[in-house]
Amino acid sequence: MTQLGRIEYNLHGGICFTDFIDNAGGVNCSDAEVNIKILLNQLLEKKQITVDQRKKLLRQMTDEVAEIVLDNNYHQAQAINLMGHQTARRAFEYARLMHHLQDVGRLDPQLEYLPSDEELQDRRANQQSFTPPELAVLTSYVKGGLKEDLAKSELLDEPYLMREMEVAFPASLIKKYGDELQSHRLRREIVATQIANGLVNRMGINFVHRMSESVGVDSAVIAKAYVGARDIFGVDHLWDEIQLLDHEVEPAIQHEMMLDLIRLLRRTTRWLLRNRRHSLVLENEVPVFQQALQTLFRRWSDLVRGAVLTEWQADTRRLVDAGVGESLASFVAAAHHLYSVLGIVEASNRTGQPSQRAASVYFAVGEYLQLHWFSRQIHNSQATTLWEALARETLQDDLNWQQVAITLGVIAEGSKRASVDTMITDWIGNHQVLVDRWMSLQADMRASAVTDQAIFTVAIRELLDLAQASSSARARF
Repeated sequence: MTQLGRIEYNLHGGICFTDFIDNAGGVNCSDAEVNIKILLNQLLEKKQITVDQRKKLLRQMTDEVAEIVLDNNYHQAQAINLMGHQTARRAFEYARLMHHLQDVGRLDPQLEYLPSDEELQDRRANQQSFTPPELAVLTSYVKGGLKEDLAKSELLDEPYLMREMEVAFPASLIKKYGDELQSHRLRREIVATQIANGLVNRMGINFVHRMSESVGVDSAVIAKAYVGARDIFGVDHLWDEIQLLDHEVEPAIQHEMMLDLIRLLRRTTRWLLRNRRHSLVLENEVPVFQQALQTLFRRWSDLVRGAVLTEWQADTRRLVDAGVGESLASFVAAAHHLYSVLGIVEASNRTGQPSQRAASVYFAVGEYLQLHWFSRQIHNSQATTLWEALARETLQDDLNWQQVAITLGVIAEGSKRASVDTMITDWIGNHQVLVDRWMSLQADMRASAVTDQAIFTVAIRELLDLAQASSSARARF
């Protein structure tokens, strides 16, 4: 079937990808074979193995290589499928990405039978957008461009990122000859390929471009921050657990869980880029945030309160009732608020208070000032242009910072021996006028039939005044 035939088939209700996606297994297997043989020949030249041992190793790794190839192709098909379920919301982003690739000389839309703006306009009238074959083409170009950019970056020489190449080789080979990978003559290309494939498969085709426009850093820095975010929350393991639910739960439940994790990764990547722009050392940062996450999530039901607690418990129960395991369900249900762990760690470091104490104050502030409701309104607002999408992300960033800033103020103004509720009550008494203004504004928003970014912007400014009035909260980190 031709590419135009595949596109037409999808526009009329069918589902298929492209020939290069359907046949990717053979190409991937060949690449894996080449990379392994280069390593084995390296060992042969150093007389660390014999020719007979080389042959034996190749035979023994057959099943492991097959599993790697199948996993890679499963993830790629899964990514295109997941993007296909978001085309209604992401159409303007995908179109903007397509034009960007064309502008930088990496893509000829006509050559690849990609839709013009006029065609997309016609499709929107029929509740249609990019088809899976078209998304597959964009995926291929985005991965290729990202690999090229990463391979040129000095960041790939960092030991933490170099470890990414291990997933391209059988575990048995890594266990025995892992040290030799550092001298593999294609190591930079392999690392770039693994990071690019993993990032695009997980986050979608528009992630790097959109993040670059939002934060103003190059793709290699974004990829590095993404790897850190992924590892802080152990998303690879969580993703595998969700995949194991194939044919056990409804696909819509899996999609929902995956999108919740993607949102968590996107917000965490942005946080790392904004707050560790010139000082992100993954070897140092990842273990600190991992430890804090483990400590706080063990006591999550004691730390969160009010609407946040009720929503988390309800979402956990809904996922469990749908067939998801309790542990996975409770973590994914908390994803919207787990991003807060980063700011809580900052508050803990700045005040010298234990992370659990800082977290208790943070969530109490959110409950007393009804910040969770406000965050949900921002989250649920529909962005139809790039600028609206960027504004929504900035509003969420500012809201999180201001909640952390108020947390710092509450701790600074309160007694170390006082209960959290007493500290909050005392802080409110110290800033009663500004608190009343904020609560009045929230009441107006709740009563309004329309909430848009103009209202959110005014509200964020009011909250900023309250945050800046708090002791020790005037310096933004």
